[in-house]
Amino acid sequence: MKISGVPFRKDLVLSKMHAPFFLPLLLSSLILAGSKGLNCQGSSACGSFSTDHGAVFDAIDIISGYIESLDDGLARSEVDGHIACWDVSSNVLNGGVCAFIQKTSDEFTGAQIKALMAELSNHCGGNCGSIPTGYLDGDNNVYNGELTVNYVSKPKGCNGICSGWLGP
Repeated sequence: MKISGVPFRKDLVLSKMHAPFFLPLLLSSLILAGSKGLNCQGSSACGSFSTDHGAVFDAIDIISGYIESLDDGLARSEVDGHIACWDVSSNVLNGGVCAFIQKTSDEFTGAQIKALMAELSNHCGGNCGSIPTGYLDGDNNVYNGELTVNYVSKPKGCNGICSGWLGP
């Protein structure tokens, strides 16, 4: 039997008996392919930050500048909210670009946030991106936690370092 001019071999077709073995293998490869690790992606709004005169900004560098002022010893977690935001409400969009921790309840010090932000800034020129919180220790899986810089519609009045990260 031929399908589209190619000989068809019944012995190469997966049977119902093979499905329980191959299905988990296929699904796990799809899950791993979906974990982006260190990346320079974000909301579709990430490409929209410019002035009325056409100047384009690098929000990651702006946020990185704010984060440099964090107290190295200060420890916070994702429940403390946005770390730093750049208000772009006078721009094309309302809202802001914010840095925040997600997908973990671990605490991070100002020094750790600075190191992660520096690595993200070195890797991504632009407005948005994410770096796994374990990246500097060799863990490139964002599902174990990540520092993200992304557009948010509600920066909650934050422009610069946000109140939850200002200190004791």
